[in-house]
Amino acid sequence: MLKQTFGRRGVAKEKLDCVVIGAGVVGIAIARELAPKGREVLVLDSAPTFGTGTTSRHSQVIHAGIYYPLNSLKGEETHGVPGLVNLFGIESPGLTSSMAIAEYVATRFLR
Repeated sequence: MLKQTFGRRGVAKEKLDCVVIGAGVVGIAIARELAPKGREVLVLDSAPTFGTGTTSRHSQVIHAGIYYPLNSLKGEETHGVPGLVNLFGIESPGLTSSMAIAEYVATRFLR
């Protein structure tokens, strides 16, 4: 089991502001967004290291899905992601769509 704390140094480990379940691309992006804002964040995952669950099975990237047929499960998962980035006006220079969405969620809903 992975148990990693992010945040201010010297803060007692018993005091946590947030607990993030899952150390995949979204969980780590959320922890990355919260920690610099002074939040003490604990990331928990059932695996012994980061990004070994769903994130690793998706090649650690969610992309446009141009290589998958629309009627396939993989195609259904991926075809709409870039549209969500555009719909919400998420700035994503240099980020994959999944990271851009994770950062958007973290900044908008986890303040």
